[in-house]
Amino acid sequence: SAGNKIFTLITEDNKGTVDWGDGTTDDLLSATYRAINEYSLEHDYAVAGIYTVKVTGPPGLYVKGTSIVALQLDGVGYPITAYGPPDADYVLPTAGFLNRFFRNMSQDTIDTFDYSAIDAFNAAWYECFAITDFPLIDISSGTEFSQAWASCTGINTPFPLLDFSSALNLRSAWDFAKNMPSPFPSIDVNSCTDFVQAWRYCYALTSFPLLDYSSGTSFSSAWRACVALSDFPANAFDVTGTLTSSAFSQTFQECALTAASIENILTSLDTNGQTDITLDIDGGTNAAKSTWTAAANTAYDNLIAKGW
Repeated sequence: SAGNKIFTLITEDNKGTVDWGDGTTDDLLSATYRAINEYSLEHDYAVAGIYTVKVTGPPGLYVKGTSIVALQLDGVGYPITAYGPPDADYVLPTAGFLNRFFRNMSQDTIDTFDYSAIDAFNAAWYECFAITDFPLIDISSGTEFSQAWASCTGINTPFPLLDFSSALNLRSAWDFAKNMPSPFPSIDVNSCTDFVQAWRYCYALTSFPLLDYSSGTSFSSAWRACVALSDFPANAFDVTGTLTSSAFSQTFQECALTAASIENILTSLDTNGQTDITLDIDGGTNAAKSTWTAAANTAYDNLIAKGW
């Protein structure tokens, strides 16, 4: 921008090259180490102006700069144009990755671009603390949502009913979105396999809807430390994918589940029929075993007999 000819590029890796847009290029190996997973490289432009900065490097490389929000490779090593700055119109890729695109942004609203061709949203809005509510956008092509809204601690309204029908990975998607309240929407997750830490530390959730986990294989820490979560539906896990041995490790630790909710969980897992799985449903204000229903205790005994 005018009056500022020095541009500092910050990257999490020093492998690749950068085209500064003024006819010069640099190898990222010459970048200066700043901290863990952080390198910086300065460029002094001969003439102040607006330039297109392109970076080539490993798939998923995350970089940012002093006058752009972030830029993200398309996942196969080809360079793409930098996105930003915050006070200008963003340019979204027409397809492919949106990984970390809006990460750490200070804006309190999300622009309703056409997201319909984007297939990866990993950490797209990670630590966007200023967002208080999230709009209804088209994410129907999205398969990857790891950490997409993680640590969005400013969200204080119920999450919208987005189209997750293509989702395969919701790992840590809403991890530590601590002020996001119920009701959580009845999203379509029938294709998703990975729910690890998906809603961990969502302190404001008091209830959860019945979702289709028929492809789910791991739910480790999914609702861990949802300290107000008291109501969990029946039949949630009647049918799942082939569970990992730690599929429910720490899943319901430190919640506030009622005896009825614990019955719902245990009887559903008993119905599921799989064996030798770890389940944690302890701590917090979860109903003590002495208060459980007869059905819950029967299901508990059945699971123990199945090697749980």
